Amino acid sequence: MADRCALRLIAPSSPTLAWLAAGTASFGGGAAAQVIEFDEPAFYPLSEIQHVVVSADLNEDSGIDVVVATLEALQVYINDGGGTLTLAISIPAVPTAVQLLAVDMDGDHDVDLVWRDESFSEMVVWYNDGSGQSGETIAVPTQAQGAVDMAAADVSDDGLVDLVLAVDPPVVTALVNQGDRTFVRHDLYWHIPSHEEPMRLV
Repeated sequence: MADRCALRLIAPSSPTLAWLAAGTASFGGGAAAQVIEFDEPAFYPLSEIQHVVVSADLNEDSGIDVVVATLEALQVYINDGGGTLTLAISIPAVPTAVQLLAVDMDGDHDVDLVWRDESFSEMVVWYNDGSGQSGETIAVPTQAQGAVDMAAADVSDDGLVDLVLAVDPPVVTALVNQGDRTFVRHDLYWHIPSHEEPMRLV
């Protein structure tokens, strides 16, 4: 099966999701250059200007699905296995999600969604039930106004993914996953050397 990737086309008058299928790839071999050929893309008109797009297998069928953040919701497009996307669910997301992660937050081996708004007053976790079409939404207070970036990593080494925030003025804060859909805040580092640009987490 050809691999696929989703691209957000930025066009204020007609925002569009382009779904590309990589047909063939050739690498190496003397003077031969790397070659990647794409099948004809499928285009999915979107209802409004979008902010974030992520792709992940949300329903555990080995097909890559796509999540698009609109101004008021996360739109989940499920891949039918043949490369066609169908809008399966819209998850309310108000205020608007400006950063979005796809990661297994509860260790059940399916992909959940985490997002935050511009203010960073709270983060929201959508716990996928494995179908990619239903789940439970939990708001996680951050107590970290002024945060500029977020990431997901197991910083407590307990097998559960935690949420890490970069706060400006420079503080790195972890929301440590307790395994029961609650989180405990821990400040990891204080007095990080001064910087001119906002911190970014990798």
